[in-house]
Amino acid sequence: MLHLPGLVLVGEIEKVLNALRQLQFSVRGLFGEGSAVRGALFQISNLITLGRDEAEIADDFRAHVGKIITYERSARDQLYGRDHLGIEDMVHRSWAILANSRVITAQEAFDCLSNVRLGVGLGLLPAVDPGRLNQLTVEHQTAHLEIEAGRSLSGRDKGACRAALMREFFAA
Repeated sequence: MLHLPGLVLVGEIEKVLNALRQLQFSVRGLFGEGSAVRGALFQISNLITLGRDEAEIADDFRAHVGKIITYERSARDQLYGRDHLGIEDMVHRSWAILANSRVITAQEAFDCLSNVRLGVGLGLLPAVDPGRLNQLTVEHQTAHLEIEAGRSLSGRDKGACRAALMREFFAA
């Protein structure tokens, strides 16, 4: 799983995804085959393994993912250098939404969590445990909210439960 908001925001993500596909890598959304990309999270996996040594596969994967990470960091620096005030505003607004909203959709939560992760990575927000952000990315989804509530939730109730989960974390 790669979080690539810099490449998404500077409009370079399609170039990177096309290059990965040409190198025989599969690129999917957060939930695998056929899923949409949410929160700039991409699932990358290799397609060719037959006849290749495990170490060779791992080295190849590591090398290509390393290049993407370098490209992402460059995109973030470029983005911040081009519009630092806009980026700071975006990440602080996202934090505020997560800390204060009373109803929030899954898509808005994904987007705000992505922006917060970007802000933490750029040193614009307080350090947040990345494992906890990963956990929130999972826990704010409908099935998890319904398990926690012990019942099925309507649209408005889902949004309210999701917002309460986010407020609890971001208020601390």
